[in-house]
Amino acid sequence: MRAKPVPRTLALLALVALLPLSCGGGSSSGNAAAGASGTGGGVLPTFSGIGAANAISPAEVLVSWPDAIGGSKSSSRTMIYRVYRAFDVASVMLPTALVYQTAAGVTTHVDRGLPPFTTVYYRVEAVDSQGNVATNTLVTAARTPSNYAPGTVDYVADVLPLWSAADPGGQTCIGCHDGLSGLGGRLDLSTAQGVLVGIGSLASPNSFIIAYDGVGTWNEFVSRFVQQPLQHGGYFTSPGSVLAIQAPLSDLGDEGALSEPDASPPMFEFDDIQNAGKYHGRFLNYQTAEITWFHASDPESLPFTGSTLGQLEYHIYAGVDSASIDWENPVAVVMSPEKTPQSDTITGTFPWTENRAIVVVRALDASGRSVVLPNPNDPGYRDALKLRWRNMSLNEREIGLAR
Repeated sequence: MRAKPVPRTLALLALVALLPLSCGGGSSSGNAAAGASGTGGGVLPTFSGIGAANAISPAEVLVSWPDAIGGSKSSSRTMIYRVYRAFDVASVMLPTALVYQTAAGVTTHVDRGLPPFTTVYYRVEAVDSQGNVATNTLVTAARTPSNYAPGTVDYVADVLPLWSAADPGGQTCIGCHDGLSGLGGRLDLSTAQGVLVGIGSLASPNSFIIAYDGVGTWNEFVSRFVQQPLQHGGYFTSPGSVLAIQAPLSDLGDEGALSEPDASPPMFEFDDIQNAGKYHGRFLNYQTAEITWFHASDPESLPFTGSTLGQLEYHIYAGVDSASIDWENPVAVVMSPEKTPQSDTITGTFPWTENRAIVVVRALDASGRSVVLPNPNDPGYRDALKLRWRNMSLNEREIGLAR
């Protein structure tokens, strides 16, 4: 039996019903369920969300993300991005957290003017040229470090003149300890290296200087001074000349007894080709993660021997994602080994049972360790922690692990 023809009006209605909703102005596609919205029409962009947020100074965070994919081959070049920032996870989801909108095709933003020693949260959404918005709930965090505290004591300018103080008989420290007298067993006060070596050698120094311990340095100086009463007896009647040395000498010790002030914090030179492939991690088993990294650069704060052994303290931070990292409690701390051409990387492990981890390594130079931390329950603990970490590396980079 032959079927009746379908009336033309009904056929047109059936065809319209088969058209995708995205073709209609003001409607949205199936991407809306994943966080896409907009009124521009066309195919909405597909966007995986923010990629990373890395602190690059105490006041700056570099935010980056992958290209969003739109409905045409040129859409990535015309896509703009909205950057949201807040100081807690909940607030970064609010529309009021919007802080920046990029130019077309730009996939990075440096957020400036941030407070130091603060965790900052970010998310990003993509907007195509037709006004369609791809949003998501992916949040990434970065931790701005404390403001760096450079060294201030220069041996030649601040310490060397102190040895010219004369006792009542006109004798000066530098008059005997000039490095030229040739008398064995005497310190050479004319150079920073002479003071740091003492009466020993570069390999086995013997000095009153105790690096990063100003109090200990002063006590050792006084001890050696009074052990030579015949040579130093003239100063016993003018103790003010000796006491004038205390503050500069203690400051020199606290800053690491360097020949010149430490002017910059440790830095990870990620762009150096020699460091390529030397910052990574892996899961050793279901209970342990292993991280490998290259030595941070901090050349002017190296001791006079040039050895990196024990010079930097590396802090490893981890979370299941960057927004959950506890920045005040590292999961591991590793002291720097000696750097050699054959061994120029460092490895640290920490317990981890989650299937994912975001890991960041930071370097703390030795002058920061001169600050003694109180009990964590002490009301002043965070202020002391901030002061201790004032000489920590400024730049960070995340390592992502998954299994």
